[in-house]
Amino acid sequence: MFEIQDVLEFPTLFWILELYIPDYESQMGSFQLEGYILATSKQVWNLISTNEETGETLVRSCLIGPAVMYGNMSVGGRPIPEVKTISGVIFDSTELRPDKPTPLVDIISPDVIDPTAKADEEKITKEIRVIELARGQKMADEVLTKVQNNHLIPKRLLGNLVKKTFTVKTTSGVKNAKVCLGGLHSDKYRLFVDAIKSGELRVPEGRLILDVAQKKLITFEKNNLSHYVIVELNPVLDPNIDAFDQFVDVYHSTLEYMLGTEENYFF
Repeated sequence: MFEIQDVLEFPTLFWILELYIPDYESQMGSFQLEGYILATSKQVWNLISTNEETGETLVRSCLIGPAVMYGNMSVGGRPIPEVKTISGVIFDSTELRPDKPTPLVDIISPDVIDPTAKADEEKITKEIRVIELARGQKMADEVLTKVQNNHLIPKRLLGNLVKKTFTVKTTSGVKNAKVCLGGLHSDKYRLFVDAIKSGELRVPEGRLILDVAQKKLITFEKNNLSHYVIVELNPVLDPNIDAFDQFVDVYHSTLEYMLGTEENYFF
């Protein structure tokens, strides 16, 4: 029997994605949008939607969780800020962004940060060459070079191989998050933290979700999401399972994990 791994128990990750939408549909019209998305999600979720009339299958991917879209629209050659707190990102995995202009979002090599990751210690052994300056005729295992002038005592650089053991310690997830989010992405992260702490992002229903494939913001509601199947949570494609309820559950699980370990996520 197929068993679903309880992915809802996974740590919540931060995802920093580059964004480029050439025909972004805003309230002001259709414009080019460039910027970043700071999103939280347990993982990249895979979605399937099948049209009952045509039998056509639509495949999408998504990040589900509190997020911030931080970009600029190019309107008449002038950048107009388009900054939104959102509840997720849906994108077409065939339209990734190794370069412009066709791909829309960079999910190939995003910054992915796990603030709960522990620092690891590892012992490594290295061979170190010890160099000694010897005078006169003193000998060692190996003569590296010889320096001799007409009126000076000969000198030799002698080398021996010695094995040394070192302890290497990696950076913890919290420290890594502080450097990355508190540095280059501090403006996006501050907006994200303020929205979490004010309660603005506590509930997903009725809020916005960025559908990169459709090049617009849609509402986090049943009509827009229930036709999908979240593959990881419904691998047998049971039609009785409503994906919208799963979207909501995943969102709250993502948020609750952060709130439950607040010292790792908000600093």
